[in-house]
Amino acid sequence: MAFLPKRYDPTLHHRSPEDVAQEERRDDFSDSVGDDLHRSDILPVIVESCATKMFLANPGMDAASYRERFHLNETEAELVARLIPKQQILIKRPDLAKVVNLHVDPTSYWLYTNSPNDNARRREAFERHGFERGLEILAKEKAA
Repeated sequence: MAFLPKRYDPTLHHRSPEDVAQEERRDDFSDSVGDDLHRSDILPVIVESCATKMFLANPGMDAASYRERFHLNETEAELVARLIPKQQILIKRPDLAKVVNLHVDPTSYWLYTNSPNDNARRREAFERHGFERGLEILAKEKAA
């Protein structure tokens, strides 16, 4: 989870990034980068600087806010809300919006996944069986 500052505060220069992030989490806990971005003064700069934007699944998003801040039309906002998590991305350019489907084989899934539960399962399998055999076991479970 990433946390972006809501605004630049020069009085915080003497504090570690971890302290600042912890305070932000305590004050305004957010479970997504999008929420942090919506509160950040830097969002308009990012939106205008990036011609191509990629949106992950976000079924609970505020569609009106996304339309306004990211210049999405109603159909594009609905697409973001209906994307399948970990399988689809909406790629938005000024001239095109396209849903991209990601299909990953089981071995690649276990090599590149990065969720807390998957990380724990992978670590346990590698510790118990070694890298190659652990990966093979995980991939067979995923394929089944």
